[in-house]
Amino acid sequence: MQRPSLPLLTSLASLLLASACASVTEGPVPVELGSQGFLPGDAIVIEEVWSTTGDLREGAEVVVSGRVSLASHERAQLYLGTTSVEPALYFGQVIVEAGTTPFELAHVLPASGRPHLSFYDIHTGAPFGGVSFGTGVYLQAAKAWDAEAVISGE
Repeated sequence: MQRPSLPLLTSLASLLLASACASVTEGPVPVELGSQGFLPGDAIVIEEVWSTTGDLREGAEVVVSGRVSLASHERAQLYLGTTSVEPALYFGQVIVEAGTTPFELAHVLPASGRPHLSFYDIHTGAPFGGVSFGTGVYLQAAKAWDAEAVISGE
């Protein structure tokens, strides 16, 4: 039996998580932005973050919605994840086209860390911009992220 490809598995995991997170009921979480950096004309705007725990603690199911502006590439992968020492079982991702596009992505936080939304080149997989966000102690990690280094490839 042939094994499914990684993109297929990732898509299936994202669909299952989106279905599970569709029932996020705790409510909105007021987050602050941490570090961010973008190529000219690119932007990620976070409009709302919902969490099953009311915060961004380990195990929380979060749904982040907003809009992206993409001018530096024809297409990109928009990724919602957490930089952490723990692996993420579920993370949100979607392909976005050039222009301004609304998004809604779901993610289960694997551990305390730095939640972020990032653009990745669909051909090379290299990151080229992003924004971190958080609350309380989670915001400290978000502010420590060097988004400009991500863009410059350092």
